[in-house]
Amino acid sequence: MTSSASASVSAPVSAPVSVSSESVTEEDSEEEIERKRKLKEKFEMLRRGFPKNANIVTAGGWYNLEQLSHDPKTTLTQFIINGIKKEAVQHHHHHQESKSSSSEKEKHHDQEGIEKENQERDNEKLNALCLLLYGMGKGFIADTMDGEWDIVFTKSFTKSTTGTTSTTITTSSSRNTVVIGSGDNNSKNNKSKKNRGNRLFFNIQKLLFQKRYTFLKWGLLINTIKYLPISENYSISSKGKIVVRRIVCTLLNRILKWWKLPSIKLPTIRSIKKRYLDIIYLDDDICISGSGFGGSGDSSENGRQNQNQLFIHFRPKYLQTMMSQYNRFTATTTTLSGSGIGHSNSKSNNYGDILDDSLC
Repeated sequence: MTSSASASVSAPVSAPVSVSSESVTEEDSEEEIERKRKLKEKFEMLRRGFPKNANIVTAGGWYNLEQLSHDPKTTLTQFIINGIKKEAVQHHHHHQESKSSSSEKEKHHDQEGIEKENQERDNEKLNALCLLLYGMGKGFIADTMDGEWDIVFTKSFTKSTTGTTSTTITTSSSRNTVVIGSGDNNSKNNKSKKNRGNRLFFNIQKLLFQKRYTFLKWGLLINTIKYLPISENYSISSKGKIVVRRIVCTLLNRILKWWKLPSIKLPTIRSIKKRYLDIIYLDDDICISGSGFGGSGDSSENGRQNQNQLFIHFRPKYLQTMMSQYNRFTATTTTLSGSGIGHSNSKSNNYGDILDDSLC
């Protein structure tokens, strides 16, 4: 999944969690005592569904997990939407900074350290929410997976090994553009919504899915991938049920389309022709998937590099409903980066990343 799945320091799930619980004091009211009791019960239920190699340290610790266990789906949704809102504000500020004085730029430089700390806390929160949602025991279900998904967030973690040494590098795997429509019913706006950002199209009858990328306004890259659910890396839910997690993905073809020109069939890269994907959480609104969560990451043929990735998808209707809360940012283009929600250090297009993440 994320770096949390492969970090060198991990805490076993079976570790005692009583130290993480909120202590009940004499000053607490009956309502507060009841709230803490229910929160602890909910957390204990989710904890039983955690993967065996769950990294509690990078999720902020047991206490952080317990505090986020009340409603992790709603919290994650708000987390993503707030990132979109934040990026819109940062984009506006960045445009103004080009005209600002040198003293204002120095002030902005001093704030970078604070932003980095906030980004680390955001990563811990994201790791914790994904772990809690995994504990709900909602893995791959074909009927639920079928249809169209918007890609709203991606993150990649690469671990390269040379001999006895290993180097851990965290990077953003892609930057996905989301255009927030104004909600008008004219044909122009409807067309822009249809082509908005990068999307997945699952066809469960043919066991295929397509990943479509738009870039440089006129560019379109379509990857057709065959998938097959397998029993490997399954999990046991807190209720004792077997949960299918892993699907093996095989890249069939890649088509490049530019404006009205004829389509071009691109050669497939041998090292990424076949990979797997683990379903961390899936319901009618959200799909969280990745590689390296509850198991090892993807390996190239020479076995010298493992790459763990995290992908969050929303149903288009669900994303539109959630974004309607921020209608003052309508018709605004925002970018989500994997290095931190709502923050991007690169202004380049994501075409190079597209070629690397064809199976994701």
